[in-house]
Amino acid sequence: MALSKEENDLSTCSFANTTNQPVECPFGFGRKATKSGWEQAISPLCCPLCRALLYQAQRAVPCGHCYCKVCCQRVKDCLLCAADVENYTSATEVDKDVESFIQAHSHNIDLLQEDEPGNIQTERETDFLQKRTTFLLFQALKAQNGGNYASALARLEQAQLELTGKTEQKYINQQAMILGKLSDVSCNQNELEKAAQYIEQACKLLEDSLLEKQEEFGDKEFSILSTTHGKAGDIYALLENHDLASSHYSRAIFMKEQLTSSENSASSNLQKALLLSKLAENLCSAAKKHASDAKSLVDSAGQCEASSLNDRDHNVIEYVKSTVASILRE
Repeated sequence: MALSKEENDLSTCSFANTTNQPVECPFGFGRKATKSGWEQAISPLCCPLCRALLYQAQRAVPCGHCYCKVCCQRVKDCLLCAADVENYTSATEVDKDVESFIQAHSHNIDLLQEDEPGNIQTERETDFLQKRTTFLLFQALKAQNGGNYASALARLEQAQLELTGKTEQKYINQQAMILGKLSDVSCNQNELEKAAQYIEQACKLLEDSLLEKQEEFGDKEFSILSTTHGKAGDIYALLENHDLASSHYSRAIFMKEQLTSSENSASSNLQKALLLSKLAENLCSAAKKHASDAKSLVDSAGQCEASSLNDRDHNVIEYVKSTVASILRE
């Protein structure tokens, strides 16, 4: 994929991938590019519809512009040139260019955050793995916002794979964040069971880290853990598993209470109030379900011959009926 002379002049320099091996940027631009220049240079690699890097690229016929495989199903007239699209053909060479770009340049996340030239740093000074996975997360969010869930899942799974086995707390935090986004995308696809699996992985990852190195846990980690448990509670509430929802909400509240006094702002207190309200709602739902189950068991026991029940059994029946009536307001 050829770039203009102006784009090539942005600078040609070497980068490092996650193994810290130098990789030449395949498109001829580097850290000296500004945000606007950088985005302009990589625009041929981005889908005009979802705005993320192309995934399973398809080339429109006859105009030749490329879209993601999922996105092209929604495009009848090219968004770039307004040409009528007759059909699409696979553009595997573009997919290869995208992967080359990710390998060589994805750590330059700073260019997505400011309009000033990126700071030139040595490989030792730059955490390539964290920046690379942040870049993949950024691309996944763009794809998710554009409704391209297949692309979002692919980028998130790619980032998660690269972080697997990393034990530094910053990487564990990053993994938990990515698992949370995988859960979000699964919810977008109405796959709540899969969403629950992802968020449970995130909770376990953070809880295990808390057990192993509690001294490294600060407000940031407690806040992440509280948010993750809160998200798990929301998913289980949608699944109408009120016991698990209540368990996660309780844990989220406990983690929120571990924040230092400096974090107890009005906003933080309102978040805690929201969690408490959700917990109360799910406890009520769980109580009604358990009360109904208890009522069914008592009704079944009441059909037994009176001679088979002793005084204690009759006392239990009266207590259960009274309690159930109070909960169900009968």
